[in-house]
Amino acid sequence: MANNLNILDGLAVAKVVKTTDVAGVHTTHHNVDVIAMAPAVHHGQQTAPVLGQSIVLGAAQALQTGVVVKSMEANGANLIYVGIGAGVNTGTGFELAKGESIFMEVDNIDKVFFLGAAAPLKVCYVGG
Repeated sequence: MANNLNILDGLAVAKVVKTTDVAGVHTTHHNVDVIAMAPAVHHGQQTAPVLGQSIVLGAAQALQTGVVVKSMEANGANLIYVGIGAGVNTGTGFELAKGESIFMEVDNIDKVFFLGAAAPLKVCYVGG
């Protein structure tokens, strides 16, 4: 099975997936038998009440996989800026328009800060 990839499902049963072989070069593959689940899921909404002042996304919650931050639809044409640490601003933050989101690979929710280009603007988040 030179061009196949064996993947173990949740019941440890091997599933064969065809892989590609380009000009005789084949990448070595490994069985994937464990994907760790986050022990808990944390979610919520947060409002930036003051124009130009970054605030923390949420209270300290340890994360294993990271967090998704989404700019709420109610923000209209106003932008949200997301980043790491209290120093995030409109020049350094990752820009999100309404409905857009970003996954941030962090180990704690309290490392993520955001601010709005207008006030009040809201984000929602989910992480584990």
